Amino acid sequence: AGITHRRSIVWLLMALSVNAFIFASFGIVQRASGADRIYWARPVGFPYFLAAIIYKNHAAAFFGLLASVTMSLAIRAFWQSRWRRAQSHPGIVFLFFTFILMLAIGLSFSISGVLLFGSALVFSAIVAVRRYLKTFPQPRGRTSILLTAGILLLLAAGLGAASNRGDLQYKMHVMMSGNASHSMTTRLLAAQRGWQMFTDRWFFGWGAGCFQYGFTKYQHQEPALTRVGPVELRWEHVHNDGLECLIELGVAGFLPIAFMVGYGLRAMIRLSVWRDRKSTRLNSSHI
Repeated sequence: AGITHRRSIVWLLMALSVNAFIFASFGIVQRASGADRIYWARPVGFPYFLAAIIYKNHAAAFFGLLASVTMSLAIRAFWQSRWRRAQSHPGIVFLFFTFILMLAIGLSFSISGVLLFGSALVFSAIVAVRRYLKTFPQPRGRTSILLTAGILLLLAAGLGAASNRGDLQYKMHVMMSGNASHSMTTRLLAAQRGWQMFTDRWFFGWGAGCFQYGFTKYQHQEPALTRVGPVELRWEHVHNDGLECLIELGVAGFLPIAFMVGYGLRAMIRLSVWRDRKSTRLNSSHI
């Protein structure tokens, strides 16, 4: 976005975090009321919409990304409070926002979304706690932080249990009856047929946006991809962005994209963008 000042970036992330918290709270209230329409007005035909997001995996991706941002802001606030010996800071607020966004991820009922964010959460927590304990070996303030985090987590869990107990029981019943395994099986079959579609036109591809038109030829080779009970299936996407990009653009169109991504990653690694340049300069000048 061209923003280079740290303070501007932090304010932008804070605005996104507050917006996501309000949006998630709206979704929780809407789910708690038993609404079967978005904004209590518009029917969408999907029982597991969340807030104003129709598709559950989209909801999980959105709230997962913003929960990661909010969690980062909370960690930053706690970190800076120890450096500055501040009596108050917004870390508790961002921590509460994070738990509400985590609750929204759970209420999306997206298995992949929960697993992806759960993996990121475990990794981030281990790294953050390890660095925090190494940087601040004194135990001052840890008990109050843990106690506050536990209370906020219990509050968020209580809100989730109160707002969606019946839906959660129904969703678990559907998952146990084979819905989740059927979804994974069909997507694996779609990926296999999608790879076959790519190999048939591997160099120039089928054209941007043309997957949904060309895939009809391949999906009929697998009866499971054509219908579920009386419902006829139409695959607009293969649910694999990398494979779909290869199918539509071919190797000729994919290579420039791969070059741009690789060039950007190389620049990030060379610049060590994950390091705190400000603290590095301070330490160097101090030495």
